[in-house]
Amino acid sequence: MPDPLAIRPEIRDLKAYAHAVDLEAVKQRYGLERVIKLASNENPLGPPPLAQEAVRAEARDMSRYPDPLNTGIRQAVSEHTGVAPERIAVGNGSDDLIDLLVRVKARPGVDQVLTLDPCFDLYVIQSRIAGVQCCQVPLSRDLRFDFTALVDAADENTVLVYLTSPMNPTGQAALPQELAEVARALPQAVVIIDEAYIDFAHPRQDFDLIPLLDELPNLGVLRTFSKAWGLAGVRLGYAILPEVLADAVRRTQIPFNVNRVAASAGVAALQDLGHYQATLELTISQRGHVARELERLGCRPMESQTNFILFQPPRPAREVFDGLLERGVLIRAMDSAGLPDRLRVSIGLEEENRLFLDALSDVLSS
Repeated sequence: MPDPLAIRPEIRDLKAYAHAVDLEAVKQRYGLERVIKLASNENPLGPPPLAQEAVRAEARDMSRYPDPLNTGIRQAVSEHTGVAPERIAVGNGSDDLIDLLVRVKARPGVDQVLTLDPCFDLYVIQSRIAGVQCCQVPLSRDLRFDFTALVDAADENTVLVYLTSPMNPTGQAALPQELAEVARALPQAVVIIDEAYIDFAHPRQDFDLIPLLDELPNLGVLRTFSKAWGLAGVRLGYAILPEVLADAVRRTQIPFNVNRVAASAGVAALQDLGHYQATLELTISQRGHVARELERLGCRPMESQTNFILFQPPRPAREVFDGLLERGVLIRAMDSAGLPDRLRVSIGLEEENRLFLDALSDVLSS
């Protein structure tokens, strides 16, 4: 008799997404009153003031269902990017859209998703949940993009390619023409560039991919409100896609996939350019400072175009990670990304960065 509680093999053997260590658990374990969290690449300035006002106003109508078409937030994104709203799909975080694109494009047991290794884990996880093979192509030995190897790994069943630029976890950014060449080399696939960290690339105009989207019918981008826009807690992201694909994604989404509080916060955040600019100025300035201090302490930081830095400490990474935890500083170990000798630190407020560097100095000298 079949087991009524049997789980699909893809799910039974699934390795879940690796979250950052829980703050309260760290406090209890080490008897700490305060923990500096520099592990999840969040906005150290918090949510935009205009978004906070919008959330308070929207609270009065939480008994009402949200707009099923996400008209307001799609229009706001359209005005912000200069792209027609028909090409925009909005999700419950860009994670939602990563999952939907796999479901819309790839046939289980037939088609292939292609990405890099390491990469954002959800490209692999959501593909496997959908029963779709995900092929990962390693970065070069110095953790740089290897687009030649990526193109060579594709075949006629490759229908979807996920690339992150600027990249998590390395921090590097590809030039628009490099990404466009990948799309040209893979006309059988939709190439999606995850631009979660694009706002932190400097100078910004050198990395802007949107002007190339009209030239390449198989190129799209993902963006999020979780990083520079300071709305990680409400879950909101968007995709800019060829119109036929954007329509398919919108039709595939579950009803009311974006709640009204998130949509209102997103519209308001796009209007709060003062907060956005302050975020960029703080991040870019402190990113340079932290990188220089890491080098002074004997670490090897990678150049970053994001709001974090990947670095190799002069002592075993896990030992350093644990030592920082004991001192009330939480960063990110990179074991789950296959980089056990590296650590990743988010750029925080000036005080938070100072406390991290002081704690790191103490760990390395002890």
